[in-house]
Amino acid sequence: MATIKKLYNQDKKEIGSVLLSIMNAPIDAQKKKDIENELKQYAVDVLYPNEGLSIYSDISIDIPSIIVIRNINSLPNEYVDTLPL
Repeated sequence: MATIKKLYNQDKKEIGSVLLSIMNAPIDAQKKKDIENELKQYAVDVLYPNEGLSIYSDISIDIPSIIVIRNINSLPNEYVDTLPL
């Protein structure tokens, strides 16, 4: 079972989703990767078919989850000359 949390911009337009699967028992890294691959396929086939997507996952957390961003190049941005260290 998966949970989907929609992401919206300041204009209340959907810009993506967080998909996660809460497991009843601890899982290993391979099982996490397999579940995340299923979540990615669901995002591509069902949530956002025929769209350009950017998909991210966290390698250090044992909860299978992904973040899906639609049309990342159309989101507002801010340029910075230097980054503080």
